[in-house]
Amino acid sequence: MDDPPSIFINSSLLNTRPVHTGDIMAAGAAVTVPVSGFPPPHAPPPSPCTTAPPPCYPGVTCVDALSTTRGFLCGGCPTGLDGNGTVCDDVDECAASAGVDALLACDPLTTCTNLLGGFECGPCPAGTSGSGDTACVDIDGCATAPCFQDTLCEDVAWPGVGVVCGQCPDGYDGDGRVCEPKQCEPGPCSLDPFVPCTTLPGGGRTCGLCPVGYVGDGVVCDDIDECETNNGGCHALTSCTNTPGGRLCGDCPIGFTGSGYSKCYNSTQCAEDYGGCDPLVECVDTSQGPRCGACPAGYKGDGYLGCVDIDGCLESTCFPGVPCEDIPAEEDGIHGTGHRCGACSTGMIGDGIHCTDDMCFWLNGGCDPSVACVNDAAAPGGRMCGACPPGYTDEFTGQASEQCLDADGCLGAPCPGGRMCSDVAAVEEAAFGAAYMCGPCPQGFLQVGEGCVDVDECAVDNGGCWVAPADDRVKAPCVNSPGGYTCGSCPAGMRGSGAGKCVPATTCAVENGGCWVGDGAATGLAASCEDNAYGPAQCGECPLGFEGSGASSCVDADGCGPEPCFPGVACTDVPAPGEGFTCGSCPEGFRGDGEMCTLCRPRVSIQYTTAVQGIVKRTGWHRGERVMIGGENQGLDHPACVNIEVCSLFPPRKAPSSRFPSTSLSGVQQGKYFPGG
Repeated sequence: MDDPPSIFINSSLLNTRPVHTGDIMAAGAAVTVPVSGFPPPHAPPPSPCTTAPPPCYPGVTCVDALSTTRGFLCGGCPTGLDGNGTVCDDVDECAASAGVDALLACDPLTTCTNLLGGFECGPCPAGTSGSGDTACVDIDGCATAPCFQDTLCEDVAWPGVGVVCGQCPDGYDGDGRVCEPKQCEPGPCSLDPFVPCTTLPGGGRTCGLCPVGYVGDGVVCDDIDECETNNGGCHALTSCTNTPGGRLCGDCPIGFTGSGYSKCYNSTQCAEDYGGCDPLVECVDTSQGPRCGACPAGYKGDGYLGCVDIDGCLESTCFPGVPCEDIPAEEDGIHGTGHRCGACSTGMIGDGIHCTDDMCFWLNGGCDPSVACVNDAAAPGGRMCGACPPGYTDEFTGQASEQCLDADGCLGAPCPGGRMCSDVAAVEEAAFGAAYMCGPCPQGFLQVGEGCVDVDECAVDNGGCWVAPADDRVKAPCVNSPGGYTCGSCPAGMRGSGAGKCVPATTCAVENGGCWVGDGAATGLAASCEDNAYGPAQCGECPLGFEGSGASSCVDADGCGPEPCFPGVACTDVPAPGEGFTCGSCPEGFRGDGEMCTLCRPRVSIQYTTAVQGIVKRTGWHRGERVMIGGENQGLDHPACVNIEVCSLFPPRKAPSSRFPSTSLSGVQQGKYFPGG
């Protein structure tokens, strides 16, 4: 019977389910279990991840893991939480112990609120801009120019808010934000008598009316001589004395009672109840009784029934819209109009009777806020703009003080010697005491007094230009110029930068310093070369076997040039790098090395000494074997010629003076010649 089939099972999967047949081996080992050995099938156990409540923290991934004790694995806790996945606790990112992540995320000026799994940054505080989770930046309150023109603005650093404006410019009043021209300080209006000055909205000013007893435009008030008109309102019988702003009435004459300011009446009929006349009229005694005069100017009615003050404004001479004030008749002796006109309407100027448009009312008449605007019908636009204040100018605009700009104190280059000029702001000129400030002298100049003197940089260390380390006479030229200097070229025979370093133009290490170098058969040969620290390399002699100039050209020296071989013997030059020459064989009948040859003949006697002497004298060449003349050895070896016959066949030639000394044979006597002897 065949064996039942078997199944291979990994024993590491058997630790949660028992095996009923066979032995359980160590985890990871293989177990072979017959199919017939399994128990009846059972339902698989439920997944731990599906139990209620879930074993992992909400939102954390759960994975079945039969190999673990619990049978499941939990993933990592969500962001902002810390734990093992089963239990996750909130991390307080706002706490200092949590690290610096949140502290860096929230700006230090904001609040940090911990949330489950995260945190929240509060808004940036007042006075700053930005986002609390990025950066809070102090708001520069001065960026919007909240202060008045030319008024200093200082931003209030956080935690403060806003700006601090400086004082208003000269001639202005205000808090620095809003500055109004001091149009009335000092007042342009009359001070004696005093006339009030009123600053108008938008700039400009207006003077009030001259006081009673004066006439003028408020800027100038002239005293009125009230006595010139109607006796100043005094009774005709009294005197009138003019005073500043008024008049004095004298006393009634003798025989009259009353007051010079009102009436003088007769002390008889008019004495009793003033004759029944109005106190304002004259009472005259007549034979018919007292007679009442007419009511004075400013009154209506008659002296008998009474005089009533006329409302002077009923016939007003005031400009339309100007308020009218009735003047009591007793005071009207000054003007005689019965009324007084008030100030012209807003936007107009005048005495109340005659009013014209105030061209300076709106926006200071178009003049710069820092200047005064004066109405002038004859001027363009009906007004005149005052001069710009010190430190300001209208030269840049050409608009006649309609726009005053900060004058550039550096115009015209006021600083001497090329010193830098810095303009001083007009608002600071008074405190600084000048419209400009001179800076230091430019580079390369030295301040002497108020001016600048050029510094000769070349006077010290050659201006930094190259100088030979061992010989300061060898250097690149330094040329001084205003404010600086220039380094010239390296000295002759050198190359490089005079401002940096100069080196010899040629060196023996490079192409033999330009000296002769052989080629072809002479390859590898060269003239001698010697380096020069402060110039080109120096060329020496040509190599052995050559002649010429080592600096230009070396050629093979011809050793046969001086004809060193015996006459008739061929001379062959030794090619360089060898030197010298080689001589061929001696002629037939001679022996030797080619350079020196001797005659091969038996010993003979010199019979013709006179002839030999002549030959020797003629040639000056004494060469050969020993010559015995007169029984004495004359030091002449190997004569070339023995007798006349031989010498005619081999004529002698002049030998080089360096070879043998020349010996005179005058007085030669008969002797013997022994060839080879």
